[in-house]
Amino acid sequence: MTGPKLVRISTASPALGVRLCSYPRPPAVVIEVGGEIDARSVRHVSRYLIGFIHVGRPLVLDCSRVSFVNFAGFRAILRFATECRQTGRDWVLVASDAVKLLLPTATGLRLPVVDTLDEALLRLAQTPDARWRLRSITTLESKKLAGD
Repeated sequence: MTGPKLVRISTASPALGVRLCSYPRPPAVVIEVGGEIDARSVRHVSRYLIGFIHVGRPLVLDCSRVSFVNFAGFRAILRFATECRQTGRDWVLVASDAVKLLLPTATGLRLPVVDTLDEALLRLAQTPDARWRLRSITTLESKKLAGD
């Protein structure tokens, strides 16, 4: 498995006004973000989030403790959402009131938003394991499977 270790990892920077923490909580890895996501902290937050894209588990981005987020900070969340979608990573966003204020600006993205961590974990527990999802196969793969 690549990416951050699946133990509680906490980084805090009083100068940046943000707290980042991650820990395993089956069936997912929870990434907690607290404080303010703004021009001062956005680069730090963005790098931290993207580091989890290739973890071999579903992800919960728990922003329930985010007290302020500006457009630059919200773009970091949207970048995370885009990376999850492009890599096929199952994930859920737990949004604070501050994050919910900006959700209408994400038109067309259909973000998987819930109100609590428990809701997020329940949703991910009900998602079929990605290894069992059906996918299209090529003619060459079909011939190999048939023994031709």
